[in-house]
Amino acid sequence: IANLSVTDITNESATISWGDRNSTGTWEIIVSDQNLSGPELDGATVQTLTDSTYSLSSLTPTTIYYVYVRSVCSAEEKSGWKSLTFRTTQVPAQIPYSYGFEDESENAIWTLNVGASNGWSVGEAAYNDGSRGLYVSNDNGASNSYDTGSETSIYAYRTLNVPELCYYSVSFDWMAKGESDYDYLRVFMVPTSLNADLSSGVQNEINVSSTPANWIELYSNGGKMNGSDSWQTNTIEVALEQGLYNLVFYWRNDNAGGEIPPAAI
Repeated sequence: IANLSVTDITNESATISWGDRNSTGTWEIIVSDQNLSGPELDGATVQTLTDSTYSLSSLTPTTIYYVYVRSVCSAEEKSGWKSLTFRTTQVPAQIPYSYGFEDESENAIWTLNVGASNGWSVGEAAYNDGSRGLYVSNDNGASNSYDTGSETSIYAYRTLNVPELCYYSVSFDWMAKGESDYDYLRVFMVPTSLNADLSSGVQNEINVSSTPANWIELYSNGGKMNGSDSWQTNTIEVALEQGLYNLVFYWRNDNAGGEIPPAAI
């Protein structure tokens, strides 16, 4: 199996494709929401295919899927399994969207990166209204604190459906102390059509003031947000075309010092 890939990922579907020199033109595929290995693969439900493209449907939104494909040369001879993982997208929220992280079902739709030591959490350790907030934590949300010696680049995001070309007002409360130009919060609206990689550890060429091409800055003062251990309110008006966007909160810290608290929303 060569060039195993996934494309056209939505909240309920995806397309798997691959290529190899299999003269029989027969393959076996396993798709699971569990990471399988060894005996688990041997006991899993296998689909036999004669086409090197396979369309998946009726998937669950915001779910990680594991795909395994192998060539069938004969009943006795089969290749080893090649595998990939992908995550289905979110069911988009509709505009207008106002949220304070109080609803468990809506919280579960958000994508929250977790790095080696620091990750985004929703909990009661930091909030400006209500009883919960979104914040960076190094103890699974028990506190709004971070490991200043563990380099981190993490995203929290929610997909929004923008219904028409218009100016939109975006407002959020934030707090982040951090460290000068090294630990900071940044906030963007990112068109899903860009297929931006919003995985933990990916920096996307973001720094204290640089915004990736076609990402939309959502801080009215521009660039980094840090240096504040009290709540601030940011409001900005932006022009958005009709389409799907990810509302992205990005936290970055280096591995050499910094002050608590890290980002909170």
